[in-house]
Amino acid sequence: MIGSSVADVVVSSFALHQSALQVKQRILEDMFAVGKPSARVCIADYGLHRSLLMQILFRQVRMFDGFEKTKTNKDGMALALLGEARFQTVAVTRVIQTPTGSISIYQGRKPAIQRSP
Repeated sequence: MIGSSVADVVVSSFALHQSALQVKQRILEDMFAVGKPSARVCIADYGLHRSLLMQILFRQVRMFDGFEKTKTNKDGMALALLGEARFQTVAVTRVIQTPTGSISIYQGRKPAIQRSP
């Protein structure tokens, strides 16, 4: 783990699709660790490709970055990984079609500190 809770917003851009599953999980754990309570997480990366054209276009990225590393992105597993990292209210807020496949914008929140009564 890195650092302590210091950030109001934690951002990742095009890092997850290039990483093995265990590295993806570690990145998300570290993003959780640096976020203050109620911090927002924003991720822009390749996600589930909802059309055959986007799947075909993403294949060129997969050839360069590795089929195994990009599998979780291709399969649309980012929301599940964010949930496993303990982020809440995770959602895809936008999907952008590009010449290399669909880019998804993911958002979520770190839970607020729970105070005992």
